[in-house]
Amino acid sequence: MNKLNTIISFTALVLAIAIGVMHFTAKQKIAFVDNVKLVNNYEGIKAAKAVIEKQSKSMQARVDTLEMELTGEFKNYEKERKGMTKKEMQLTEELLRKKQQDFMQYREIIVQKIKEEEAKLTQEALMPVDEFIKEYGKKHGHKIIIGSNSMGNVLFVDEAIDLTDEILEKVNKQYKENK
Repeated sequence: MNKLNTIISFTALVLAIAIGVMHFTAKQKIAFVDNVKLVNNYEGIKAAKAVIEKQSKSMQARVDTLEMELTGEFKNYEKERKGMTKKEMQLTEELLRKKQQDFMQYREIIVQKIKEEEAKLTQEALMPVDEFIKEYGKKHGHKIIIGSNSMGNVLFVDEAIDLTDEILEKVNKQYKENK
């Protein structure tokens, strides 16, 4: 009899916990946002990409100019080397190697600078989206808003809880108003 009471008590406890969890989760409001669609269609990101592209072209133009100058110096050396002494050739080759090394370092620095600027501008452009989604979630009583990406973190979503278009419309409106 004592064993039966323990089993009944345990079963009642498990059942009560299950009902409590079901009741708690039934009241939770969950939504979904397609991150890729949101980012690709957000006006703030489009503006940031335009700035990044402009800066990148400017920096790349400078790199291209330096590369053409260096190539010209190498061609010049090839033409003039027949009339040079061994010492002059050696000094000119050392100078050209140094210039080439400097150019390669400069190009690497520019590539890194472009990447850093892109990351900075993208992060700055997405900050209002993050804040908007937080406020939107609070205002509409969502307990969680899940974001998906092209890597497939969300494998299925009922379109009834997909807020992507609504958030995209409102965050673009907000962007245009604050512009």
